[in-house]
Amino acid sequence: MLHRYSPFFSSVDWLGYLSTTTAWVSIVIVSTARDLLRIASSYSERATLTLLSPINFCLSIVLRKRVLPKSVLHVSYPVHTAWHTVALLRDVGWKADYLAIGSNPHWRKFDYLRSYGGRFGFLRALKDFWFVWWIVSQYEVLHLHFLMTPTRLGWELRWLHRMGRKVVVHYRGCEGRNRERIMSRYPNCNICQQCDYGATVCKDPLNQRRVALAYRYASCSLVTTPDLLDHVPNGVHFPFFHPLDSADHSEPKGERTRSFLRVVHVTNHPGIEGTAQIEQIITELKQEGVPVELQVLRGVSHREVLKSIAGADVTIGKMKMGYYANFQVESLALGVPAITFVRSDLMNKELEQSGLIFSSLDHLKATLKQLVAEPEILAAKQALCRASIRQLHQNERLIAKLDALYTHAQ
Repeated sequence: MLHRYSPFFSSVDWLGYLSTTTAWVSIVIVSTARDLLRIASSYSERATLTLLSPINFCLSIVLRKRVLPKSVLHVSYPVHTAWHTVALLRDVGWKADYLAIGSNPHWRKFDYLRSYGGRFGFLRALKDFWFVWWIVSQYEVLHLHFLMTPTRLGWELRWLHRMGRKVVVHYRGCEGRNRERIMSRYPNCNICQQCDYGATVCKDPLNQRRVALAYRYASCSLVTTPDLLDHVPNGVHFPFFHPLDSADHSEPKGERTRSFLRVVHVTNHPGIEGTAQIEQIITELKQEGVPVELQVLRGVSHREVLKSIAGADVTIGKMKMGYYANFQVESLALGVPAITFVRSDLMNKELEQSGLIFSSLDHLKATLKQLVAEPEILAAKQALCRASIRQLHQNERLIAKLDALYTHAQ
């Protein structure tokens, strides 16, 4: 009877089937092993920290008075804004240093560099223990950007607070936002609609843990843009500094001689920025014969960004958030007007009289058409750029405010 099924057996590629099955089984085994290793690593890290608690308690007493006068440690991703803040603080007498967490091929300036990674949790906990007590504990102020903490779990905040150290939490983005609140308040257009993080940052258990730690141990909370006050009601609006190196790429802007409008858009978060909508609008304008060209930059160095801005007629950015950000500040500092969206409740006379051009995604096409048809509007805004942004983001005033916040924080 076996011969009746022999065509079936001979037609099946059993070797290929077994190879595919083996490959899938191997993938499942490796994936499961990694998950188990990650769980074991996490448990070993927490167990080690629990065992170290009595020692942490003793060290918080012994090292309480070992503090550098007028000192602050900034903790952030490797970005130019944190480094510029540290440089400005040093100019007014602060012992300011910068701890960068993670890596960024486009930014290499920092005083300390750490990573949250590590295969073995107990080793990570021991390294964190050493770094916190040997380095971090000597600073009078700990300034946390993006809710970044010196260690992954942020356990050190409890002991630093106990020692009388001041913890300043600086909310700069999605780590401080509430997605549900944004979606319900601004259903038609908001930064959460096409989240580049898949709505993981605001929902991440580790981020939520840090938010809880911030509420418990922060001496004061800062927000970079006023829209964040919707989510951090006790926060203090502390805007961006005027960029330090914009003069390196600054050229006097004369009358535009190009036959087309050159637009630059810089983003690492196209969903949050509304990049797809901006590109679609530019495409439609070109199809209608409007002389406009768009350059989109993503994942490039800060120096390359500044060079691109300097060669533009106008920039576009932050069309969904409700307020402008650092890219717009740098654009105006280079003498290039910036199209952006600011909520009506956050608008004021200073902004209206600046080099910023206010629009929305719904009205962006009309705004660009008007700038092409009436170049005098762009020229008038261009003339306001440098002076207005210096007034809005005056470094001397802002650094004095930060100095006072550090000094009087409890």
